[in-house]
Amino acid sequence: MKDSDKSPPTWPLEVVLHYANCEIGEEGWQQVVLGPFQRDFPPPPTRDTPTFGVRSAEMARSIVGEFRSALDRLTQLQSTEGDEARELLRDITERASLRVDGYRLDADSGRLEPNLSTESGKFRELLFAYLVICLSEIPYYCLCRCRECGVFFQERSRRRPHYCSPRCRSASTVREHRRKNPDHYRERQRELMKKRRNSRTPQ
Repeated sequence: MKDSDKSPPTWPLEVVLHYANCEIGEEGWQQVVLGPFQRDFPPPPTRDTPTFGVRSAEMARSIVGEFRSALDRLTQLQSTEGDEARELLRDITERASLRVDGYRLDADSGRLEPNLSTESGKFRELLFAYLVICLSEIPYYCLCRCRECGVFFQERSRRRPHYCSPRCRSASTVREHRRKNPDHYRERQRELMKKRRNSRTPQ
C-alpha cells in the first residue's frame, strides 16, 4: 500500500485500529485497555484494579477477541445487502448499546452533534460504540485485514488490498510458490547449502 493511498485516521478509526491490533499480556494489560484514553485517565494504582470494567488480562483478551471477530467479518463483507450484512450490523449495534443523551453545537464544525454514551460504559460497549461511530465517518470497505500478518489497517479506496505492505505481499507470494513447487524449493535449498559449504572450505 502506497503512502499516497493512505489518509490520516479519524479519532474513532484510531481507537478501532488500536484495539484491533493490540497485544495484551499479563504485564501492563491495563495500559493497553486504556489505550488512546491514557491521557484522560490516571494510571491504575495496582495491577488488580478494574479498568473500564475489565478485571484481568484474560478478560481483556476475550473481549478484544470478540471485537476482532466482528471486524474480521466486516473486512470480508462483500455487500451491504443480504442477511450477512444485516446480522453483522445487528451484532455490532447491540454490543455497542449506544444511546443519545441530547445534542450540542460542535465548536469546530458548528454542526449539531449528538452526545453519545453507552448503557454501562464498560470495555466491550466502548469498543463496539467506537466501531459504530467509525462506520458513520468512513465506508466499511476502508477497513481491511492483512492476509499475511493479520494486522487491521485503513484503505481509502474500494479495492480492499489483501496485504498491508509490500513485505507481507512478498512473503505470501514466496510461501505460495514453495507450496506449489516443493521439489524446486528443496533443490534450491540444497544448492544454497552446497554454496555455503564450499565458501567455508579453505583454498
